[in-house]
Order: sequence, then C-alpha cells, then structure tokens
Amino acid sequence: MGRLQRRVDYGLAVRGDDTRLRRVFANLLDSAVRHGAPPIMVTAARAGRARPGNGHDGGPGTDARFLPHATERF
Repeated sequence: MGRLQRRVDYGLAVRGDDTRLRRVFANLLDSAVRHGAPPIMVTAARAGRARPGNGHDGGPGTDARFLPHATERF
C-alpha cells in the first residue's frame, strides 16, 4: 500500500484562489510526510453545498500544548 492514499468524490470541485489552495494542500501534505507516519489519507466529499476535506496519518499527533499556536505564522 502506498504512503499517500486518497478518497475524493468524482467530479468534486472547489472554488478559490488556485495558488493559495495549492499552497494549503502542499503545506498539509508536506507536514504529514515529514512529521506523520503512513498511511497518509486525504479525503474530500460533497456534504450539501460544503466540500469538507480531511487529512489523517498514522503519526503520534500534535502535542496538545502546541495546538493553540498551530495556525500562527512561523
């Protein structure tokens, strides 16, 4: 089984700034590869008008003390 797995609804589209969306997904995947553990799973599905996406990996997770700062700029 590969290091990266995906489950995405066929024909799913997301509206937004292409450059920024690519950056967001690249950052998330890079972090999962560097700090997580296989398998890395990315999912996206229709949910009414929303397009939720999720990412999971087999790593130990983020230290709870860091969570309040996880979205701050480095």
